[in-house]
Amino acid sequence: MIDKDDVKQFLPTEKLGDTEDILETKLAESAGNIVVSKLSPYFDTTEWDQSDAPVLVKTVVAMKYASMWYGKYYSDYDGEYPAWSQKLEDDAGKLIEGMIDGHVKLEEQSPAKKTTGAIKDARDPLFEMGDRW
Repeated sequence: MIDKDDVKQFLPTEKLGDTEDILETKLAESAGNIVVSKLSPYFDTTEWDQSDAPVLVKTVVAMKYASMWYGKYYSDYDGEYPAWSQKLEDDAGKLIEGMIDGHVKLEEQSPAKKTTGAIKDARDPLFEMGDRW
């Protein structure tokens, strides 16, 4: 779903050095699977692949991958997670939440695969019960 240029924009150049092969296939697949699995209850993701995923989704996958990659190679062994990794992770999470909430629009796709009207707040345990009343 992403390529090395998508990822490099989120990583400090001084940390990359001569790394041309920055895209680890399994890690990239994991990042894509995580992002798509969070969005799939709300959007039709069945046709999202390298060419068909919305640009913003690819950006979020690249952010998630960069966070995972940077954390993997620059974490301290004492359990400290690098601040840059955490920032990317937080930003990617906020974008995902915004897409789900409807505050961040995916230009290439309409929201709400499984709901009608406005996207419902999945974090509200009563939204389903409220629909029945």
